[in-house]
Amino acid sequence: VLGFDGAHAARIVQDVNDTERIVQLLRDLQKDGRVCVVAKHLCGSATDALLRALVLSSVDAAFVAPCCHSKIKAWDGYCNAKFLADRGFACHEWPMLIKLLAVSRLPLDTTGDPAA
Repeated sequence: VLGFDGAHAARIVQDVNDTERIVQLLRDLQKDGRVCVVAKHLCGSATDALLRALVLSSVDAAFVAPCCHSKIKAWDGYCNAKFLADRGFACHEWPMLIKLLAVSRLPLDTTGDPAA
């Protein structure tokens, strides 16, 4: 990475649901220069929680590899429940939506064989 020597990297292990703490940590880092966040395997709603913190902190760049929203056990644990509700989904349908998500990851059968 251009201009990166490894000496100026900070690894932070923090609960991403503590938005205020994450925002404060990122703002503190910004005092010393530009900040690029790299995050991977943010399971369930952790991706959404980190994105909220990143928006509030105005970091220079972010590379985020989300993981599995299917691990969100309850409707109220999903950060964008309003988006789903605005499209006619209700909280009691959350288990069905998660099952559909799991099915969508199955390999596609292109043979037409019902036994496949």
